[in-house]
Amino acid sequence: MEALRLSLYNHRMEVVDMKKLKYVMIFILVINTALYSAAYEDICTVRAKGMGEALEAVSVGIDSIRYNPAGLAYLRSLQIYNSFGKPAVGFDDESSIYSLDFGVSVPFSNKPYLIFLTYLFKGLTLGNEMKIVRDGSFSFMFHQFSVSDLAYERLFTFNISKSLNNLFEGANMAVGVNLHIYNRGFYHTEDTRIHPDPNLVNSATGFGLDVGATYDFSKYIRLGFVIENLIEPNISFFKDSSEYVNRKMKAGISWRLGDISFFDKKIMFQNLLVSGGFVQISRDSEDIRKPEFLYKAGIEFWEWQEKIGIRFGFITKINTFTSGFSFKYKFKNLHTIIIHYAFNFPTISKNYKHYWGLNYEFDFPDYLFDYRTQKDIEEENQWIQNNYRKGLVIKKYKTLPNDNLYNVSLINYGTADRVELLKKHNKIEDVKELPDIIEIPYDAKYFELYKIQAGDTLESIAEKFYGDKSKTGEIRRFNTIEFSRLRAGRILVIPKQTTKSETKRRIKSRKIKTKTKAKNKTKSKTK
Repeated sequence: MEALRLSLYNHRMEVVDMKKLKYVMIFILVINTALYSAAYEDICTVRAKGMGEALEAVSVGIDSIRYNPAGLAYLRSLQIYNSFGKPAVGFDDESSIYSLDFGVSVPFSNKPYLIFLTYLFKGLTLGNEMKIVRDGSFSFMFHQFSVSDLAYERLFTFNISKSLNNLFEGANMAVGVNLHIYNRGFYHTEDTRIHPDPNLVNSATGFGLDVGATYDFSKYIRLGFVIENLIEPNISFFKDSSEYVNRKMKAGISWRLGDISFFDKKIMFQNLLVSGGFVQISRDSEDIRKPEFLYKAGIEFWEWQEKIGIRFGFITKINTFTSGFSFKYKFKNLHTIIIHYAFNFPTISKNYKHYWGLNYEFDFPDYLFDYRTQKDIEEENQWIQNNYRKGLVIKKYKTLPNDNLYNVSLINYGTADRVELLKKHNKIEDVKELPDIIEIPYDAKYFELYKIQAGDTLESIAEKFYGDKSKTGEIRRFNTIEFSRLRAGRILVIPKQTTKSETKRRIKSRKIKTKTKAKNKTKSKTK
C-alpha cells in the first residue's frame, strides 16, 4: 500500500485524473482501516461475519477454511460456496467497492473423487494411502476485493485437512494446511502512463502458508490453534523492497450446548453454539508499534426445525458488532441450499457493512466413509445371525485401564450381579487382567434384527420401530454406528420397545433372582 501511496504523490498534479485519484485514496482508506495499514484483511465467509468471526475452533465445513485450515477434516459432503460483500458503503459518489468469494470442498472417501490425490499419496506413503487419504478433505477458495476498475486484491487458497483419529488411537485431533497465492495490483491512470515510475510495478504476487489444528477437549468442547502466514508473503509494489502480510497467532474455543429451552419450552434454541477467539498480529521489523491483539465472540442457534439460523457477535477490530441469519432448504434428502446474510457495524468508523452468501451441500452416502470391505460386512452379519440363533445378542465392550468386571457389569446391565456371567462367557481366569475387548451377552428375545435398505437413515429406522425419529440412542448403544446415513446390506440389532410395566416387571424379577441366589449361598454355607 505504501508504494501505491508514494507513487501517486510523486506525479505532476496538473495531469492527474482527480476522480480516479479519489478512488485510489478510497481503496487505500478501506484497506488501511481494516487493520491499520494491513492488506488482505476483509477476507471472510458470511456465516463467520455474523458471529464475530469466532470460528477458530468451529468445524462448520467450507466456512472454516478462512479461520482454521483443520476445520474441514470432518467434512462428509460436497460443499460449494459463493458470497458477495459490500465492505464499505455510504459514499456520496459512484464508488464501487466489493468483495467476492467462491469455493469448493470435497471429502476423502473409500472411493476417492480426487483420483490424482490417491495416486500421489500412493507413491508417497508406500501403500498406506488408505490411512492417509481418508477422514479429511481437499478444498479450494478464491477471493477478490476490488475498487471500481482501479485496484484489486486476489487470494487463491488450496486446503488439505485430516483427522488423526485413525492414525493415533484417542488422538481427538485434526490438522490442516492452507497454501495461499496472493496477487494484488492496480490499473494505470492517465497520469501514471505519462509519468511512469521505473521502481513501481502495477502487480505483486506472494506465497503464504497457514497451519492449524483442532482438539476435542470433550464431546461438546473443541479447541483450535492456528498460525496464519507461517510463511509471510511479500506483496510490495516496489522493486527490491518488501511489504509483508503479517503473521497471526490464533486460538479459539467452541462449546456446543445443543437444544436449550426456557419457560417450559416456550423459548427454544436448537443447536446452540457459543465460541470465542483470540488473535495476535505481528509487525514488520521496521514497524515500531507493538503486536496487536484482537478478541472476538459469537453465538449461533437455529429455529423452525433448524431452517432459520440466527447469529450475533463482537470483534474488537474497530469495535464491531455483528449479526446475521441463514435460511436452509433441504430437498430430496441429499441436497441443501443455505442463504446467508450478515451485517457488521463498526462503532469507530461508522461504516456499516453488508455480506450475502450462498452454500450448496450434497450429502454423500455414509458408506463412502465406511472403510471396511464388503467381506468384512458379510462376516459381521454372519456373526450376528449365528449368535441370534443361539438366543444371544452380543455387544463388544472396549475395556479401559481402570476397568473391572464389577463396573463393566454396572455400565452395561445397570446392575453389578452379572460379574460371574461375564467371567464365564469371556473365559476370564484372572479378573485383575481383563482382555482389551469383553463380549457383553444379552437375551435375544428382547431384540430383533433388521437389514439396512438403500436410503435408510438412523432416524428413519428409529421412527419405523419406535414411532419417534429422535429415539436413536438405544440403536447406537447396541451397534457401532458412526454416521446417520447407513450402509445398505448391513444387519443391525434393534432393541424391542418396552412399556413401563414391563420394565418394572423385569427389575422386580431381577431383584427376586438376586435374593434367591443370596439365600442359596447362605444355605450352602450352613450345610
